[in-house]
Amino acid sequence: MVNTDEDYELRLQQAVTYHLRGYSQAFAARRYNVAPSTLSERVRGGCSHSEAAIPLQKLSPEQEKIVSEWVLAEEDCGRALSKSQVARFVTQIL
Repeated sequence: MVNTDEDYELRLQQAVTYHLRGYSQAFAARRYNVAPSTLSERVRGGCSHSEAAIPLQKLSPEQEKIVSEWVLAEEDCGRALSKSQVARFVTQIL
């Protein structure tokens, strides 16, 4: 089984919930196979790296979704986009 970031994030959220139900952080971290230090940070209100980076990105998550849907639609139609075509589309969105 591949351990993806999404999988880890889900397990981390489950561990936080488990801890908030009354179990120790150490026990929750072991049960969900997450780093105790990361769990501790999340319990104190920390966020993931991807959430923390949102204000630093040029495109909002909604704009990223628009771009990715457009690229996939073009691919479904058999049109391979160049990097410059995608860059022009992004510039128009911005």
